[in-house]
Amino acid sequence: MSDLIVGWKVYTDIERGFQISYPSGWVVDQNIMADGSGNKFFCPPELCKIITLDGTLQSLAPIMLFITDSSGFEMPSNPERKPILFNSGKYYYELIYASHESTYQNIYEKMKESVKIIK
Repeated sequence: MSDLIVGWKVYTDIERGFQISYPSGWVVDQNIMADGSGNKFFCPPELCKIITLDGTLQSLAPIMLFITDSSGFEMPSNPERKPILFNSGKYYYELIYASHESTYQNIYEKMKESVKIIK
């Protein structure tokens, strides 16, 4: 886990106990449930659109953070996702590179290095 990345924004979630850096031109969108679990989408503005089709959330976000209450956590079943897992005590987090293209891979690598657990 490294220091802040120059020119990037920092997303801090005190309730869920973490912070992560992301590019300054990007946006963070989210879908958080009442129990605190849910998703955060990190993406360029033109890609950060959540569309509900037949009750399914869809996003073109290249980088996603899934948040699960520790009591309901299960290891991901899809080995191709190669998630980065971290734990703040109450929640487990899964940071994944969701794009099929390598365009944002470098950004993903920097983001995963920027994750910090806070109390």
